[in-house]
Amino acid sequence: MKQFAFLLLLSILLIISTSCSGPAYKSIEEAISYYESSDNFAVFHTAEVTHGEIAFYERFTQQDIAVAFISMNGRTYNIYGIGGYLSQDDEAPEWHYSSREIANKAYSIYFGRLPERPAEKMSIRFNKLGVVKEASLTQASSSFVWFVVFDERTEDLDISVLFGEERVT
Repeated sequence: MKQFAFLLLLSILLIISTSCSGPAYKSIEEAISYYESSDNFAVFHTAEVTHGEIAFYERFTQQDIAVAFISMNGRTYNIYGIGGYLSQDDEAPEWHYSSREIANKAYSIYFGRLPERPAEKMSIRFNKLGVVKEASLTQASSSFVWFVVFDERTEDLDISVLFGEERVT
């Protein structure tokens, strides 16, 4: 009887743990296709986090940049969601925020676009939190993308982009 109860509990836990994300895929691109089946896209950068990766990709039809929250389990990938569609149009807002969980761990990401690579070190001031974090930089097809990742759910929509000591936005 104890074995049956243990197997039943184990089965329930397995079902719950696999239902928190999409199906398992063989590549990051295949995992993103789960959500982006109607758009042509390309992954241009991945940021490794403790429980997986945050993948940056461009959607060519929409001409924007998005992030996917992905976990790795051996040789397979599970997608936990898509966040933040940042338009590459010059008239659009220049940064975006998104937060999701990967394997029950919350992550928040702030990311924005720049027309060219900055000459100086770049930081982001989170005014409500009173925190300044150095931004990482990567390149998309028509812009540079800065990003800051928090390994917790953090929401501060009052930010300033800093180059050296100068306040930009």
